[in-house]
Amino acid sequence: MTNRIIINNNSKYQKKIKVRQKQELYNYLSSRNFNNYLKPIEETSKTETYRYIDDNISKEDKAIDLIYLLTTLHTKTTTYETIIQDEIKEIYEDTKDQIYRLKDYYYSLQDKIEMNLYFSPSEYLLMRNISNIYKLLNIGENLIDRWYNIIKEEKTCRKALLHQNLSTKILKQEDNNYYLTSWDNYKKDLVIYDFINLYQNEYKSLEFSPLFELYNSKYQLNKSEILLLLSKLTLIDKLTFNKLELENTINAKYLIDYVNKTIEFISKYNKED
Repeated sequence: MTNRIIINNNSKYQKKIKVRQKQELYNYLSSRNFNNYLKPIEETSKTETYRYIDDNISKEDKAIDLIYLLTTLHTKTTTYETIIQDEIKEIYEDTKDQIYRLKDYYYSLQDKIEMNLYFSPSEYLLMRNISNIYKLLNIGENLIDRWYNIIKEEKTCRKALLHQNLSTKILKQEDNNYYLTSWDNYKKDLVIYDFINLYQNEYKSLEFSPLFELYNSKYQLNKSEILLLLSKLTLIDKLTFNKLELENTINAKYLIDYVNKTIEFISKYNKED
């Protein structure tokens, strides 16, 4: 059981496996005057039970409401912390390493596919778009270099409580109240990671430029934060092929859609390139 709906006396409840203790989280959110969360009505050492909230809000409207709630969460939990050079160097080197590994992976995959006399549909789709994959990774490398050159000269950075399990599914509305659910991945970290998490979970069905502009109007990111956010968006998945060609083609399409949408998204906020 990971998620089960229970009906009792005409009331609905949602029972989940407990991943971690959250009382400390609830105490902290309340202390920061952020009350848009649901506490379990019953819990054991292994499970949590919440009242079930059903709504009929469109995905697009939910995305807007989610951004409002996310900026509120970040605003109320933001702290300014002294930058530790070893930490930013680790972010920089880890991001660069991921980009290099992705380039090597797709160069090798391209060489392997080009040895075939005929391409499968998934291979053909990938080869038609392989140049955009390299383009996105090159953009990412440029962005992380520019971020590192800026952040080395800064003294502080912003951190906030992050949800880190974001999608339109976790936003619930009851009357005029809005709640974020599914807090299993919460942590305190750089503010940009929540938007990255939402983008990667919902890029298939949402237009993110208006959402980013809304987010930035309520919680304005500085130049170094935007550069890091954009660079992290370029870290794509490694496409693997199996025996099911339909699945291979679907996965290739999702990858290419992500690459093309992300290049377009970055181009709007990366004016120097």
